[in-house]
Amino acid sequence: MLENTQVTTEIDSFDELQLEPRLVKAIQRAGFLHPTPVQCQGLPCLLGGKDALISAPTGTGKTVCYAVPIIHQLLKEESTMDPNSTSFHDGMQWEALVLVPTKELAYQVTATFQLLNRYNSIRTLALLQKQPSSWQKVALTHILVTTPATLLHLLQQGTYSIKNLKWLVVDEADLLFSFGYEQDMQKILPSIPAKVQSVFVSATLDKETYHFLRHFEDKRHAMQQIRIKHDVTQEERLQVLAKHHYVQVEKEQDKYLVVFALIKLQVLKGKILIFVNSVDKGFRLKLLLDQFYIHTSLLNAELPLLSRLHSVEQFNQGKSSILIATDEACIWNQKMKSSWKANANTLDKEKTKEQENEFDLSRGMDFQQVAVVLNLDCPYSLISYIHRAGRTARAGKAGDILTLVTSEEMPRLQNHFEGMGLKQEQWNPLKVKMSQVEPFRYRVEDCLYKITKNVLKEARATEIRREMLNSEKMKEYFAHHALDFEALKSDRPLNTRTNPHLADIPSYLMPSALRPLNNGVSCLT
Repeated sequence: MLENTQVTTEIDSFDELQLEPRLVKAIQRAGFLHPTPVQCQGLPCLLGGKDALISAPTGTGKTVCYAVPIIHQLLKEESTMDPNSTSFHDGMQWEALVLVPTKELAYQVTATFQLLNRYNSIRTLALLQKQPSSWQKVALTHILVTTPATLLHLLQQGTYSIKNLKWLVVDEADLLFSFGYEQDMQKILPSIPAKVQSVFVSATLDKETYHFLRHFEDKRHAMQQIRIKHDVTQEERLQVLAKHHYVQVEKEQDKYLVVFALIKLQVLKGKILIFVNSVDKGFRLKLLLDQFYIHTSLLNAELPLLSRLHSVEQFNQGKSSILIATDEACIWNQKMKSSWKANANTLDKEKTKEQENEFDLSRGMDFQQVAVVLNLDCPYSLISYIHRAGRTARAGKAGDILTLVTSEEMPRLQNHFEGMGLKQEQWNPLKVKMSQVEPFRYRVEDCLYKITKNVLKEARATEIRREMLNSEKMKEYFAHHALDFEALKSDRPLNTRTNPHLADIPSYLMPSALRPLNNGVSCLT
């Protein structure tokens, strides 16, 4: 059983912890002047060797909370070893394991560890590939950050084990212990040594997580809970700082018309994060907007990891103000839940195929200064809606969430609003008069008509070719296969901007008025 007692020992500054000097220097260099609330409670607990279940909202410093104790203990261990011994630096298998649901989050967690290891020799590795060529550094690392599927594949080869593990961190535990990951977790956890210090971290925890943790704890020992009491929870923050809008359209294709009008007429202001539920729909929207000379960036599971990270970086730096993100996880979870009882064998096959992507855009990604979250597709679950919406209205700033729905999707959106505790007067229908966007219909539908299945296929292939040409791993191959490089380079690029006149809106097509609604969203009247 899990202990329900809250942590009683807290700190007010990092100085109280008497951390290893090199770690203190790294913390200061990173600009962490004062511990956050979760760190005030979590650091003394974890430095004291206790297991912990940490629940705190996104952006509260949970990664630093578990990274600092791990690094501190490793540095203490290093200081007590024989100076002539090389076992700490060479050939020692990793001692700390951090499990995360997505490759993007693995990179972010690894970056935090590397930031704190600036002045020491502790090595952190993000293991993201299942190929043997990527395993060479595993034996030389001290802290391994990876996904459950990748770790399981590594352990099944028989070369590595986790018998010497001292720390286990499960980040985004509510996701890793829920549908889609739990089978891998159930295979991994029995191999975890009983002596390991365990830390389970999440922004949200549900009954399924507690049930799984109880099953885990029955075999081991009690776990201390750390719950940060905030004046404003994530749901309350989204109630107070965010405004929830929706537009109901007659048919699915009308969504493209509305999105075009809202963006082209600058009704939506600031950085816009658009969520779609399929790769094809993401490409379709990008190709549509591209024909009107509206620049967008694309983010989906098909793109290589470094390309995805680059897209997020460009968006966060303001070099791209519109990012179209494919959030396939919510649809996949919906399909899996509905088919679980019907065909468990088929489900396992689908799970293996789908989970290879280990990609969830609504979580584990750091999107900065998002003014508007636009759902082209209504999320299937309340959790997905909350995580998408949580990308805006952060750091005390206001934000807007706009969801486009058909009549069939409207009941689902109403359930999300009610699940968040929003009062009906907080449901803000965006007053888009279709009569005023109707003049754009011919242009939009004509451009959509040109985006055939073959065009979508070519667009996806173009992205892959571009990544191959820019890939560091392919440089050596192309150095010995010049003809292949030239052939790939000479492939006809996809050109969607064939009508320059579409870049501008004729005055006779402009709506009669635009009335400001708030900082991020205006209203067509």
